[in-house]
Amino acid sequence: VDPPDLAEALRAPAELARSLGVLVERLRVRSPRRVEALLQVVAEREPGLFCFGPDRSLLPRRVYRRASEAVRERATCLVWLAT
Repeated sequence: VDPPDLAEALRAPAELARSLGVLVERLRVRSPRRVEALLQVVAEREPGLFCFGPDRSLLPRRVYRRASEAVRERATCLVWLAT
């Protein structure tokens, strides 16, 4: 379950996308190998666009860099990275 402030922050962009006819699915991946699990979900779902936007205040810079590189290299769809 997401904290209320996180759920609220994610609601508006998802509703905007839905209003424009975009199918939106928000997922939370919990795994010891998070990036691998996330890329597996992306491969299974075959999205047109993957928005990768973890809370960067919770990740060391090096961890985010490695994760974003893996996503860019291995995702088979268009990737948007939060900066």
